[in-house]
Amino acid sequence: SGTGSGSGSNANVKVTRPTHVIVYSPNPTGGGGGSEAIWADQAVYWRKLEERGKLLYAGPWTQGKGALMVLVCEDDAEAQDIADQDPVVKANLYLAQARGWSVTMIGRNVVQPTKNN
Repeated sequence: SGTGSGSGSNANVKVTRPTHVIVYSPNPTGGGGGSEAIWADQAVYWRKLEERGKLLYAGPWTQGKGALMVLVCEDDAEAQDIADQDPVVKANLYLAQARGWSVTMIGRNVVQPTKNN
């Protein structure tokens, strides 16, 4: 684990390994933007993940459609389950790909460099 600060982050961020990201992209067959209720459900879902200590960051891209979520998970299966349970994914509005992510830097602090296999 490590601590550090970055754009918009708390100065006491602690990263626990393993960490995962979910990359959201519009589902080409999803049929549009969805209802306000679905987006409200997603906000509640993300808030619950944060309360459980799973969600570090989440939000939309500044340009284009889609979003990124940074998580702390035990394994790839847990991260994919979190992605699959997201209300916008369940409503077929977005596709979500969970990927393992090896955090090696936070701000200017090297956490622990790892060699990619």
